[in-house]
Amino acid sequence: MGSPVVAAERRKREGPQRPQLLSFVDSEFRARELVDVLRGPRFHGRDEAIQERVARLAVLLDELRLPAERGLLFDQAELAIDHLGAEPPSLTLFDRVLEHLEEEVRAVPLPWLSRTVLSAAPHVIVASGAILAMGISLFVTYVLVPALPRADVATLQVVTEAGFAGALTSLMLRFHRIRVRWNLSNRDAFFEGLFRPFIGVFFAWMMYFLLDAQLLPFRPVEGTSMLNLHAGLAFVTGFSERLAASVVEGLTQRAGGGGGGGGDER
Repeated sequence: MGSPVVAAERRKREGPQRPQLLSFVDSEFRARELVDVLRGPRFHGRDEAIQERVARLAVLLDELRLPAERGLLFDQAELAIDHLGAEPPSLTLFDRVLEHLEEEVRAVPLPWLSRTVLSAAPHVIVASGAILAMGISLFVTYVLVPALPRADVATLQVVTEAGFAGALTSLMLRFHRIRVRWNLSNRDAFFEGLFRPFIGVFFAWMMYFLLDAQLLPFRPVEGTSMLNLHAGLAFVTGFSERLAASVVEGLTQRAGGGGGGGGDER
């Protein structure tokens, strides 16, 4: 972005020509542009005081992703980044600009739903996306799948549930890594919770179809049903594709060594 002096001169020169009323697309573009700067190497490895200020500014940029007369507020956010990224950082000036920016942003009343979503922690946003994914998954499992003209509907339902449970477990185990200092936007956090379980389900389905087509050279041990193998591999695949690849490799080597038995097909 250059030095604060250069940025100030550019703002002074371009300010009158920059419209205050921004469309959603323009607001989104400017917010993402500034968030990329906050996530870039310029602020990596800085001390806790700077990281805390970066997180506060990132939250404000999330609130600016709406169509409104906020062109000048983006200019103020850019000025705050210049103060924070200076050598040495001008923390006092940054705090002054940020306080004024917070007052201006929150002076415009937002609908209660938008206000609630924007103020929620990333963990809550991820969980809300996962809850929506769970509802869609239940609809797919118990409404759409039974309508399929297949003889293995019950097995496919189990595979779907196991794949979703594995992906959800993986998502919950990563909750401790979701921190404000990552500058994770609320929309990104929501889609993380929404899409990650479905990715696990898709991989679980693919694993099931490969097993059903007998393209993988292993079967459950004698006395164990094929359903257990399908459910176990679906859970592992939904949890982690890399872990599933390691498990399949191990089972294939075991089957090649004669360790596996020929159990029931279904």
